Amino acid sequence: MKGEYRKRTLKYRILILLVFSVFVMDLLICLICGYTYTTSMKDEYNSVGESIVGTIANSIDREDVDLWLSGGENSEYEEVLRQLVLIRESALDIEVLQVYRMNYNNMTVVFDANNHVRGENIAYPQPLYQVMERLKIGQDVATVFTNNPPAIINFAIINSESPPIYAISKINMSAMYTERDAFVKKVFFIITLSSILLILISSIYMDRLLIVPLNKIEETLRRFAEDNTTGDETKKALDEIKDHNIKEIYEIKENSMVICEDVGIKANEIKELDQKIIQKMQVIIKEFEDEEIK
Repeated sequence: MKGEYRKRTLKYRILILLVFSVFVMDLLICLICGYTYTTSMKDEYNSVGESIVGTIANSIDREDVDLWLSGGENSEYEEVLRQLVLIRESALDIEVLQVYRMNYNNMTVVFDANNHVRGENIAYPQPLYQVMERLKIGQDVATVFTNNPPAIINFAIINSESPPIYAISKINMSAMYTERDAFVKKVFFIITLSSILLILISSIYMDRLLIVPLNKIEETLRRFAEDNTTGDETKKALDEIKDHNIKEIYEIKENSMVICEDVGIKANEIKELDQKIIQKMQVIIKEFEDEEIK
């Protein structure tokens, strides 16, 4: 019972280590997948945003902006605004599509595909605080990422002369994060099922590699213990047990064979001693019988 308990304990320890290792590996895979997915989608959204504001910036010049802000060429202005609205409505993720003139204290609306009207002055919104100074002096502005809600804001300079004019787009990434979470959950579910299958196969394989050879060794030694005169047969049986190139199993086999050899030699010596005693007893009995006859 103790031997069986120890074997099972060894197996369970290995399985626990395997389960822990697999869990850590699964978690690491999910983290890598989530990071890769997020990075890839951010690059894709950034590329889309840059393309949109770049196209707008290339189709508008400063003279047009000055004319529109003064109230001229309304038909042309309305056509450009209609195109911007169509672009914004072409994808649900495009939250903001604007053209603004950057003043020192506020921004003047040139185009706003949302709610603001032409010529309206509005305060700089909080997401633009980190790049506000660059906007005011007409410098290139890198992409801005926001977290609450998750969004990506792109800028393109229409004219850098004071006051500078920028095309701005804001793409909401909430849907992307939702899709990412669903993707990671699916990946985790798949690899968890695969891991469970792997652990089950490993358990069966460990039985074949560890438990079965140990059981055979134990059974062979038990038979030898019942009859310690079968040393040669026991050594042969132990030698035929497959150790599957596992060092520990091989050493147990070798040590068991050495024990069988030692015990077997002692058993033979005892048998020879018994035979000598029997022979001496026979001699004594015969001498005693001869004396009685006389």
